[in-house]
Amino acid sequence: MEFYKKGIELLEENHVNNEVLADLYNNLAEELRNHKELEKFGKNPQHYYEKGIKILEGLYDSNSSKYAEALGDVYNNICVYYIDYNDYYQGLQYLKKCEKVYSTLYCNNPRRGGQGLAECYIQMSNVYESLGNKKRAVEAAEKGIAIFEYLFSINQNRYAIKLSWAYSETGLLYALYDDFESCGNNMEKSLNILECTENAYIKSKQVSIIDKIIFAMDLVLQRENLMQEYLFPLAHRVFKFAYECMKENSAEEYPELIAVLYEMGQDLMYYFEKKDLVFAKEYYYPAMLDLGKSRLKGNDLTPKERMEINFILSVITGLLGNTETSANFFNESVEAFLVTDDFKSKYSKTNINRKKRKKKRGFVKFFV
Repeated sequence: MEFYKKGIELLEENHVNNEVLADLYNNLAEELRNHKELEKFGKNPQHYYEKGIKILEGLYDSNSSKYAEALGDVYNNICVYYIDYNDYYQGLQYLKKCEKVYSTLYCNNPRRGGQGLAECYIQMSNVYESLGNKKRAVEAAEKGIAIFEYLFSINQNRYAIKLSWAYSETGLLYALYDDFESCGNNMEKSLNILECTENAYIKSKQVSIIDKIIFAMDLVLQRENLMQEYLFPLAHRVFKFAYECMKENSAEEYPELIAVLYEMGQDLMYYFEKKDLVFAKEYYYPAMLDLGKSRLKGNDLTPKERMEINFILSVITGLLGNTETSANFFNESVEAFLVTDDFKSKYSKTNINRKKRKKKRGFVKFFV
């Protein structure tokens, strides 16, 4: 961060007003937004974003083709800044500017302007959803997918992750609108891309998509009254793929993903216990035991969460016939319960309000 600050000071002192300075403004704004260190520089990210935008807009006017991507990226970044503070309306204004810049570039060179425009539409879809405009949200998402599908047809390896991401984002959007059929269709398309690839780069980026798919499918599973039977096989595919991916990578690096996967696994375990108990014991019991242990390694669990996870693992290991391990998990669950707020509030209050027994004169007789 200090590097960007010193670079800006040097260029400003020498009255250099070019793309390099605009990039430094943008990079400093991004650092401030990510680290929240506003007090160090006395300015908020918006200040530096706008200074960079002013320079790039001037450069864009003189050579739109050369500076379109740089300007579009900064428009997108300042939009994300406003979204962080729930100012969706202001964020949308910059996304519309971003759309205009990338649309012009896309018309002249689809391959060059396509990714920026498609990403803009997916981002715009999320903003419209937050503003409560379902029609515009769906329209923007489908526009983004259409462009990525075109780019994917030209170069599959380059655009596989982006198209999979667009499908997962759109699937999540449909899940929020309780349109589970459209959600399932998009999630399946996203998963198909991830499952079929042998490309090492794509595999390295899979985790960034998996969390979206898991979150959407977990959201669907939570709507028990609306959940359709045909979606459970897809939910199982999602869980299995994500779980295998986690085993190949270091699970501890993705605590939030493990947490959502654990919650999703619980729902699927209960479902398969009713439908196919043998399969539940063979697949979901060991998987949940593994994920539960990973969850317990984290330091972010509340005593109540730790109690519940230990209790579930106690039940699972008991059903698998490991009584000693089951007892250990149960004891851990009890220990966690003793420090929960529910236990403290209930029993500490009882102790405080307990009437003192009056002492009687004479000897106290003990019965053994």
